[in-house]
Amino acid sequence: MACSGDSTATCGAANRLSVYSGPPPTTTTTTAQPAGPSPTRAFFAGNFFEYQGCFVDPLNPRGLQHQVSVPGGNTPNGCANACKANGYRVMGLEFGGECWCDDFMPFALTVSDGECNMPCSGDPTNACGAGARLQLYGDITNLGGIPASSLCMGDGRDSSSYYSAFQLRGITNQGDILNLGAVELNPGAETEQSYILTFGGGTPCPECNVFNFFVLQNNQLIPLNVDGNPVALRAAVGESQFFAAFSSQPAFDGYCSGFLGTNNLPFYGFPVLDQIDDTTNNWGLCLNNTANGRRDAVYAPVQNHPHYDFFTDCIFVNLQLVG
Repeated sequence: MACSGDSTATCGAANRLSVYSGPPPTTTTTTAQPAGPSPTRAFFAGNFFEYQGCFVDPLNPRGLQHQVSVPGGNTPNGCANACKANGYRVMGLEFGGECWCDDFMPFALTVSDGECNMPCSGDPTNACGAGARLQLYGDITNLGGIPASSLCMGDGRDSSSYYSAFQLRGITNQGDILNLGAVELNPGAETEQSYILTFGGGTPCPECNVFNFFVLQNNQLIPLNVDGNPVALRAAVGESQFFAAFSSQPAFDGYCSGFLGTNNLPFYGFPVLDQIDDTTNNWGLCLNNTANGRRDAVYAPVQNHPHYDFFTDCIFVNLQLVG
């Protein structure tokens, strides 16, 4: 069929296409430039600051509280020297250009070393953490600044609340770890339900509910994902830590998070559960002789208690918030 614009040319027909092809497109060849070397991680920085690991920075609050500037751009040596000059024993590199200092980091969520991989702003051959990742170092010549575990966290940190959900575990003086949960004491109760914080053991209770996760908000220890709006009751001296659900009892609002520094981890560690009016962070896991050997969390165990023997039945622990 003749084209409408040029009767001398053919433009297909009904249900027919005249198909044409042009010359192949020209191509250009580019040579990929080799990537620069990946930054390396310094295991020592400044005067005796030793690498501790790559950690998640909670950001709110910050893992380390004090940011300092490093003349000429951030480097491991420059940050270590700046922190030491300001009297701090822990330093962290973050997001390439940030230098943070403190005496202790009350968080301990580690990630792989490879996640601290951002080049330093002052020396791109060195790694300086990454976004929300702290490349942590501690001054191994200054091990005497471990904060007392009897103190609620201060120094700009809000000890009345904790930034995420956590589990509770008992840490002995020998470093043993005992995971805790709250076990229901009266399963099937139609009114108030009672729970006790325990290491477990004893006769199993298949029908008993157990919860393992908590939050700390406004000085209250709040169980998560439990029906009945459970509240933590104040643990009296010598007595166990109880919780009540479907209850009108008031929640105890005197908890706080405290530091936990140990000889093995002098620069960082998850915080511990403490009480605002406490002078010692004094918890024990005691065999309850009325519950078939269940080991319950007891606040400041006492002698001559009817449910446990102070000298033979109690392991003294810090209750650590892990999350």
